[in-house]
Amino acid sequence: MDETDKEHEQREHEQHDHERSLAQRPRRGFRPWLVVVALSVASAFIVPYLWLSPLVGSFAVYGFWTGFSLVVAGFIYWGVASWRDDE
Repeated sequence: MDETDKEHEQREHEQHDHERSLAQRPRRGFRPWLVVVALSVASAFIVPYLWLSPLVGSFAVYGFWTGFSLVVAGFIYWGVASWRDDE
């Protein structure tokens, strides 16, 4: 094995160690995202079925679900914005 093969093997080993450390590192911002999503799921039950139910025939429920779907789409974007394909 000549010197270039040893250098190449060392670089591969270092790259493997780096990839393993990245995989084990917790993602930043995951906990706040999870809390916000959990609160939005809870609001999907509380708001339309408890607070807006007395408003029969109004557009309040429609408005809530429209806004809720836009907010959830924003949460999904926030959650996946940091994803990368590190190939």
